[in-house]
Amino acid sequence: DGTFTVGLGPSPVGSCAPPTILIPPFLTVSPSGAPITDITWDPTTGTFWACDAGGLIIHFTAAGGLISFGPAPPTCGLSTFPLQGIAFDLGSPGTPFIGTQPTSALYVTDGFIVAYVDTTAALAPAGPVFYTPTPCGLTPSPINGLAYKTGGVEYGQPGPPWLLPNLRAESFGQASSPGPTHSVTVTGGTVGSTMWLAYGFNVTSPGYFCPPVFPFFGVPLWVDIFAFPGGTLSLGPAAPFMAIPAPIPGATPTGLQVYLQFFEDTSGSGLGPWKSSNALSVTIGPP
Repeated sequence: DGTFTVGLGPSPVGSCAPPTILIPPFLTVSPSGAPITDITWDPTTGTFWACDAGGLIIHFTAAGGLISFGPAPPTCGLSTFPLQGIAFDLGSPGTPFIGTQPTSALYVTDGFIVAYVDTTAALAPAGPVFYTPTPCGLTPSPINGLAYKTGGVEYGQPGPPWLLPNLRAESFGQASSPGPTHSVTVTGGTVGSTMWLAYGFNVTSPGYFCPPVFPFFGVPLWVDIFAFPGGTLSLGPAAPFMAIPAPIPGATPTGLQVYLQFFEDTSGSGLGPWKSSNALSVTIGPP
């Protein structure tokens, strides 16, 4: 409410029961005296980051003790006050793979601009990563509050228009370590065809191609299947809708990025013609 913070467990779906209090209310007071406008959990240190109506970014212990504070940097032309939202980047800090954010990072907004900043460098702009290639962005409309979703990011285009309808790939569930409910789906398959999944990782290469390798069986390839441990996997007979469970083991390191794309052999015998989907980038975060 701007002064006190409480941790709540949501009620069961369809229930009218009150939420469960997981963290009892504790005082969160900004050194500026202005109300706290948003708060975010940093699972790597077990602490909170917050922003306030006075333009400060504040670092709290889990009990509300003050660790540090300072004004939001003028990164991207952020308004000096009030700040409207803050969110910890759950893909950071990542195990040092290619293209991984090596230090912890935050997103902060004044309601119109979202800045991506490095918590270890006086809130200077954070380096580029696949899901945030630039440290500055505009909101589609004025916003109040900010949150980070651990899920897949769609990128790239499917095959050329004359092969329409092409395939559509999507990611569902939390891409966390562990992530037992994570899955990917593909729509647009044709009965009698064979479906394939291409995958790449940002371990020995960036894991993706941009621009794509084209033509690849006459369609664009956005995923680096050639660098270890990338490759392809036959999913068998195609269907108009396919859901593929892709649970993430608990030992998967934070920051690992997985790239996925579906291909369909419409002949079912490897002779094509082939259809393809958009690609997915999945960055692993903590639970």
